[in-house]
Amino acid sequence: MMPPPPLPPLPPFAARTARAPSDPPAAPPAAAAPARWPLVLRGEIERLWLTLARYPLEAVASLVMFGGMFLVFAYLGTLKAGQLSPFDSDPRVLAVLYAVWLLVSTAAGGSTGQIGADAATGVLEGLFLTATPVARIFEMRALAHALQGAAMGAVLLAAFCLGTRWLPSPVLLITLAVCLVGCTLAGLGLALALAGAALLSKRVGALMIPVNFLCMLAVMGGPARTAGGHLAWASCLPFVAAAQALREALLHEAFAPAPLALAVLGALPAYLAGRAVLARCIVACRRRGSAHTY
Repeated sequence: MMPPPPLPPLPPFAARTARAPSDPPAAPPAAAAPARWPLVLRGEIERLWLTLARYPLEAVASLVMFGGMFLVFAYLGTLKAGQLSPFDSDPRVLAVLYAVWLLVSTAAGGSTGQIGADAATGVLEGLFLTATPVARIFEMRALAHALQGAAMGAVLLAAFCLGTRWLPSPVLLITLAVCLVGCTLAGLGLALALAGAALLSKRVGALMIPVNFLCMLAVMGGPARTAGGHLAWASCLPFVAAAQALREALLHEAFAPAPLALAVLGALPAYLAGRAVLARCIVACRRRGSAHTY
């Protein structure tokens, strides 16, 4: 039996490490990579759209339920000049503030509910292994849910305008756009803080009931109707300031600079505080190793 032929000598190290002309170029460093947040936001919006397209009855039922709640509030507001309801007796004010509350409620509730669903299906622990930071994923998820709430509020507000043949004024539309920006920032901060709590406990459904109720009072009623009293400090809150600005624009056809500034500038600390709470909860979840438990 003949011995096998000897192996050819290895090329020098420089020749072995040299890149062939046909090899693909090296991937750019992470610092030069484009931002991933538009892709994450697009993916979350497409996921919500696929869910709505697959279960259209659920989307229609949600609109019918929110529309029924609006009719109940409007009816109570017309009885005895609003004495049986904490909201305004003017149904136009109620319709505008109801659309704003839908944005805040959907952003907070949708984000925490999705975390519970991810934990139940085993997807939550995989989020910690992605290239995109977990905080950015939750942030874009909350923004996608806020856009969904804004779309639902726009549908109900358009139905109210068509049913009552009411055309909002340009002052009201500009004020509504500015207030939506502030409420979106504040709603994102609230959603991120609740997402951090859901990340640790996986179930915060009972917590959402009082939070949603307080947000509804702050946006649609609350102390914004009074100029003084022991609850006057609440006028500095973003939701209450937005409600004040919208009432002023609708009832008096005038801008309210101070409430508008509070609605936007007051939302920035709430957003930053929500991000800080989420970051702290992510660190605690990594240390406990509880991302996979439900």
